Amino acid sequence: RLLLDHWPETASIERRPLRSFQRAVEAGRSMLRSSGVAGVPFVVVVDEFTYVHEVLRRRGIDPAEHNELKDFMRQLKGLLEARLFSALLIGQDTMPRFLESYPNEFSVMSTRKLDYLTSEEAQKLADLPIRTPDNSSRYSGYALNTIVSYTDGHPFFTQILCDRVITLVNAHHRSEVTQSDVEEAVESLLAGREGSEAHKFECLV
Repeated sequence: RLLLDHWPETASIERRPLRSFQRAVEAGRSMLRSSGVAGVPFVVVVDEFTYVHEVLRRRGIDPAEHNELKDFMRQLKGLLEARLFSALLIGQDTMPRFLESYPNEFSVMSTRKLDYLTSEEAQKLADLPIRTPDNSSRYSGYALNTIVSYTDGHPFFTQILCDRVITLVNAHHRSEVTQSDVEEAVESLLAGREGSEAHKFECLV
C-alpha cells in the first residue's frame, strides 16, 4: 500500500516519464525505509543490449526510428549521470562496435570483457547446485571432467548439458552422476527428438 500511495499515475507517466520514474524510485526507497532497510542501491540489468545496436545497423531503417534510438542512448546516459540507478548492460561480442558508435553515451560506463569459465569454475557450476545434504558431490569418476571437455567452460552450454544430465539421471532414478550419464546427455542433445534446437548455438556465430 505504501508503494502504491507514492506510485505515479498512468497519465503522469505518459506526460512526464522522467519525473514519474523518479517518483517510482522514491516510492521504492520510502517503502524500504519503512521496513528498516536504507541505502539500498537500485540496479537495472539489461541482457542482449547489443540488439539495440543491431536495430540501428539495419538496412532501410526509418530515420525517425534511428533518431529515437539515438535519443534513447542520450536519455540513458542522463539517467546514469543522475545516479537514480546503476545499470549492468550485457552484450555479445559485437559490443565494441556499439561502443565505437556511441563513445560519448558510453563514457559514463566502464567495460569488462567476460571470458569462458576456467575448468575449476565450470566444475563448480555443475557440482555445487546439486550437492548432497552432507555437501558431498553427486559426480563420480571423470564425470565432471567430461562435462568440461565438451563445453570448454562456456557457461550457457555447461548449464544446458548439466540440465540434460540431471533429467536423465532422475529418469533412471539414481542420485549419482557417472561419465556415461554425461556421454548419454551429450548424445541426446545432438540427435533425436530431444535434440537441441539450432537457435541455441546462435551465440557462437
